[in-house]
Amino acid sequence: MKRPGFLLAEALLALGLTAALAAAAFPAIAKLAGAVTERERRLHASETAFFACDYITDKIRQSRRRSPTDAVSDSRCIIAAHAEDGKLRPYTFLVEDRVWKLKLYTGRKQPLTGGEEGIHYDVVPFEGLPYFRQTPGGPVQLAYRMQPQGIKGCYDIRTAILPLADFFRMGEPYE
Repeated sequence: MKRPGFLLAEALLALGLTAALAAAAFPAIAKLAGAVTERERRLHASETAFFACDYITDKIRQSRRRSPTDAVSDSRCIIAAHAEDGKLRPYTFLVEDRVWKLKLYTGRKQPLTGGEEGIHYDVVPFEGLPYFRQTPGGPVQLAYRMQPQGIKGCYDIRTAILPLADFFRMGEPYE
């Protein structure tokens, strides 16, 4: 007469089948988790590259003073913005140690790109072009390449910005 329930052999067989299925599934799950992590890192890198471009573009466009000829050089761009005291003060965008930085009128430097979440971004010139250049009376051209370390690929940024103060020719008589 047979008793209801599992025999030891049936329980071991079920345990063995479960272990075999788990062993077959774990590499696929680990590969999927690695791909998701890599995708998140690449997305963060692209967001950082475009954040820097958008921030610099917006601040140059909103500069409160017309661009003097010495405000733009190969590796820096000086803009005028209202400080906490309400006065127009110079702020400078520059690349230092392969990182975008904003130099405040006080001399303090604030990084715009850096080692967030363990990723370091190298900001380098795009195809030998200077980071900033400007023709007299023309737009400020911005060109750079961001290369995240440890991630495949890079992000090339090229744009041109015409400050609104230049567009509206602030300080000139209305024609």
